[in-house]
Amino acid sequence: MANTATGLCRVTVVAPHTRMDVALPAHVPLAELQADLLAQVAASPQGEYFVNDGVKSGGWTLARLGEPPLDADLTPAQLGLVDGQELYFRPASDTAPAAVFDDVIDAIASAASSRAGRWQAAASRRLGLVVAGAAVTGGTAVAVSVGGPVAAAAVLTAGAVLLALAWALARAFDRPDAAVYLGLLGTGAGFVGGVVMLTTGNAFREAGAAHLLAGGCLLAVYAVVATVLLPKSAPLFAAIVVAAGGLVAGTALTTWLGVTEAAAAATVAAVAVAAIPALPMLSYRFAKLPGPEIPRTPQELRDEIPPLDGELALARGVLADRILTCLLGTCAAATAVAAVWIGTERRWPSVILAVILGLIGLLKSRDFQVVRQRLPLLAAGFTALAVPVTAWAFRLTGTMRLTVIGGVLLLVAAVMLVHGIALAGRRTSPVWGRIGDIVQVVLIVSVIPMTLWVWDAYWWIRA
Repeated sequence: MANTATGLCRVTVVAPHTRMDVALPAHVPLAELQADLLAQVAASPQGEYFVNDGVKSGGWTLARLGEPPLDADLTPAQLGLVDGQELYFRPASDTAPAAVFDDVIDAIASAASSRAGRWQAAASRRLGLVVAGAAVTGGTAVAVSVGGPVAAAAVLTAGAVLLALAWALARAFDRPDAAVYLGLLGTGAGFVGGVVMLTTGNAFREAGAAHLLAGGCLLAVYAVVATVLLPKSAPLFAAIVVAAGGLVAGTALTTWLGVTEAAAAATVAAVAVAAIPALPMLSYRFAKLPGPEIPRTPQELRDEIPPLDGELALARGVLADRILTCLLGTCAAATAVAAVWIGTERRWPSVILAVILGLIGLLKSRDFQVVRQRLPLLAAGFTALAVPVTAWAFRLTGTMRLTVIGGVLLLVAAVMLVHGIALAGRRTSPVWGRIGDIVQVVLIVSVIPMTLWVWDAYWWIRA
């Protein structure tokens, strides 16, 4: 390695017409040294055209023999240069010469070591987490099939242990991804434990609105605990708390007021749709991003605006993006789940409301340019559109069912192929965007009267 006492790395630089021994500072980026090396090579005999020749070929790069160019942003110490090593000036447009092997086994080993997709420690960690998650899920399924207070206590205890392990992984072992994974398993176990708690047998058959209400309450409790134990992942678990609140509200309407499942789901979906436009500003506020300071007096107008802490603003901007992503996912999930209950009710008000929710999800996704924010809205939109079509198709006979479902799927495939191949990436007329905005506003406004229709409020008013 480089001489740590002097901080120098003694190497030999080889150019097409000369070679020279130099001592490079071990802790200075190679990009800052390369200009001086080029000047020294150009000053050597027959080197007057060296720089111009490099310009014609895209510049000169330094590389070890038979290896790719060195990263000029790194220092000699970071590159692992050793005393006595030879570095070659090579045109940037040239590729490294092909390696020559005199042993077949050596060639196979070299190819295998450089091939992508090798099994590494990260793959082992992921496998362990997946198998552990599958084991927890399997145990939870067994508890659900048995039911009763004992099974509920076992599941809730497992959830508490998982949250404790998540805290340990995050604090002691610095494994945030694994901690979040175990935290999600723990909160899921809390939900299942709440559902199983009120059953006397197989929860798959007995679970109803009251059981989901208990599960939603415990899901909120476990998610709050996870938010405290895993502060770096607080936006995710806070969004789960919001989702649990929606579940509790919907099931409470069914349990205590005796409304239909479709009416309760329509109420939750209406609240979720109404909340989506406010989420960007809420995320901005929750992340405590500083707002613009508007002068209110002539003196404030003359005063200088204090400089903004750039690093703090960037960090809070990232936090705001995470909060927005999690809240959008929550609203999209609430809309999709509500659409399942709404769309499966074989009444025209429910079918129309499910279609409206689907169209709102598809149109609203245009407002978000990040994949992780747009994708949940698209998924919720397609789900809300697919549920009523599927529910009504299964009421038909075999031939009619095949015709309806097959025709709809072929139409969707044709539209999406045209959009993905011919229209994606092309600039469209602003008129179409404006039409989409108008339709979106009309659909959002229509959610409230459609929800009242699902509630049969108009028949109650007439009566």
